[in-house]
Amino acid sequence: MKAAFPNLPSVDSPKFSPSVEDLNPNWIVGFTKGDGSFTLGFRNRKDFSLGATCFPLWKITQHKRDIILLECIKTSLDCGSISDVGRDSFDLTVYGLLTITDKVIPFFTDYQFHGAKALDFRDFCKGIDIMNQRGH
Repeated sequence: MKAAFPNLPSVDSPKFSPSVEDLNPNWIVGFTKGDGSFTLGFRNRKDFSLGATCFPLWKITQHKRDIILLECIKTSLDCGSISDVGRDSFDLTVYGLLTITDKVIPFFTDYQFHGAKALDFRDFCKGIDIMNQRGH
């Protein structure tokens, strides 16, 4: 580059230092709207009378270069685990009925979605209500 632009002074790139402060809750909502999912999954379990169990989860997947975002969201919500899912990707996942009920649903109820994700979240909450009433 120096040969192509000999008259321009070289400048060092600034070092990125992410903030350790909690993220704006509305930013987390927007981020989840674009890159997150709410899932009611099923897993085969021979030890259950119906042969399966239901499990709720909330997940965001990001490229490894953005793992700091997942760590900040995890800190802000005070729950979840981050795991390497291969192909340079990481998941922030919150499993479990109690954590979903106590942390995730109240957060996204206080800081609401708009549009299609609001409908997804409403359906997810209906499923969680059924699970909490042992109707699954």
